Amino acid sequence: MRELRTKILTTPSDKLKLLPSAEAPFVHTVLMDWPMDEENMVTVYGSLTGDASIYTNSAFGVIGGIGHANVRSSAVEVVKAAQSFYEEAKPVVTYPYPIPANTYFYLIGFQGVRRIQADTASLQEGTHRFAVLGNLFQKLIAKLRMATPK
Repeated sequence: MRELRTKILTTPSDKLKLLPSAEAPFVHTVLMDWPMDEENMVTVYGSLTGDASIYTNSAFGVIGGIGHANVRSSAVEVVKAAQSFYEEAKPVVTYPYPIPANTYFYLIGFQGVRRIQADTASLQEGTHRFAVLGNLFQKLIAKLRMATPK
């Protein structure tokens, strides 16, 4: 999990052959780190290419969501929504996991990586300003899980 997460966070957009567009002028990939409890971390990402995966520090993971149309559309929806939060996100050059009770959204852009920190409980209640991103990621997780053979 850790190596795949680091690769997503550190691969420059030019290596991915991604360019800014009217729909995605700032961000091409969004990664969410969501602590389930003191020991378990879930990392989910969605890309403008439609790629999406779930990684955990346990045995569960779903890689290669790009092969499913509903996952691709959900991944792109997350990236489009993140554009409006880009300016207020903090530029970062290190990528720690959040402490429990917090969720991090890493906005991976054409000019570097930015991070948003949110209280997990208020995200889940829908009261946090960034709840739209949390809700879109929950939708993406559901689609990734449905695309996975049991």
